[in-house]
Amino acid sequence: IAKTVAHVADATDEIFEIAKLAAESNVTRPANVIGREITYPDMRSVYSCHTAGGVAVGAGGTPNLLHLSEIAKWEKNKRETYYNAVNSVPRTPTSVIIEESTAKGRDLFYVGWEGSIDPNGLYASLFIPWYVDERLAIPVVGKFEPIQDEKNLIGFAQGNGIELSYEALAWRREKISQIGGDVFRQEYPATPEEAVQATKGLILPGMRACLVDSLPFDPDRVDYRCRVGGIDFGYADPTVIWSGFYIDQKLWLCQYYRRVEGLAAEHVDGVIDAATYYCDPSGLTDRSELISASGRAGRHSKFIVAPRVKHPGEDPSITEIRHLVQFVEQGRLKILRPCAQQLLIETDNYAWNEKTGKPDDARGEDWGHYDSIDALRYLVMGVDRKIIPGKDDWKPARSARISGMGGY
Repeated sequence: IAKTVAHVADATDEIFEIAKLAAESNVTRPANVIGREITYPDMRSVYSCHTAGGVAVGAGGTPNLLHLSEIAKWEKNKRETYYNAVNSVPRTPTSVIIEESTAKGRDLFYVGWEGSIDPNGLYASLFIPWYVDERLAIPVVGKFEPIQDEKNLIGFAQGNGIELSYEALAWRREKISQIGGDVFRQEYPATPEEAVQATKGLILPGMRACLVDSLPFDPDRVDYRCRVGGIDFGYADPTVIWSGFYIDQKLWLCQYYRRVEGLAAEHVDGVIDAATYYCDPSGLTDRSELISASGRAGRHSKFIVAPRVKHPGEDPSITEIRHLVQFVEQGRLKILRPCAQQLLIETDNYAWNEKTGKPDDARGEDWGHYDSIDALRYLVMGVDRKIIPGKDDWKPARSARISGMGGY
């Protein structure tokens, strides 16, 4: 039993027409074609095509061959369709599941693709860069001089054993002139990372450069005044808590907490001892409850309203986002890799809205409401700026130093 689930009805029809042509051309194996279903009565076998998005699509039957096409472009009931389809396949030596798609942000498909890199996992990963297709080339007119971006690509392709021709680069130039660089990187990526970061106008595209595998210091020997955190309160949306250290104008994050629902007092498990947390200014009640809960739990932490900057004519949240961007670009943010999975999902989908000039922060099934980013911007504003009582002016806060260790 074989089944394909495509992203839209037109694609479903196109894929089925390919299967239908193959079935009708195979004179050695008679097949019956009815609707979007091909049956082989003598083999008791069937192939069918379906469109993602309907209620309970993929839930029927027990296919041992499943093809999920363009998962990133599924629009309705994405997770329900995906889990219904995958869970219907029995785990047997003859079962095969193929998930293929161009990336569209760090969504359900890309997260699954990253997980398939694990050699002990159930899936094997395969990425196909655009330049392996020799048909993607046009004649070169006149003298062709590769620019730096193209020289980098030539070197990258050589590292994968492929000599990239000027004809292929000429095709690339023409295609980019037609559809733009962002769409080109999404539809014709050279690397998996390029595919997922192709969203136009990403606000924090450099977040991966902030990831580290270890801390360059012993956390137990850090002065308690360096312990800091940021909190974005939520209920239907998750409550997110970042914890780490602020040392010599650099922010090192080593603990991440995220939980949906639960009273503010129940989130004390996400708090480290003797740290200063900068909190969502709108969550005054939640902050008070967490202060009380922290005291009862013996956590000697402080919970402070995150400072806000009001520039004339600009939303304070935009000012804070620009400040976070600057923090990242200056290399002042370092995050332990295991803590960053949800943050990467959010930053790979967090983009400026060209019409409004504001972040396009609509909720998404995969990334929620950018709560990890919000908690991070509160933290950045807290450690890097402090308000002078009675004034509207701001100045950088001093960062403490590690006690008993040279160099920090």
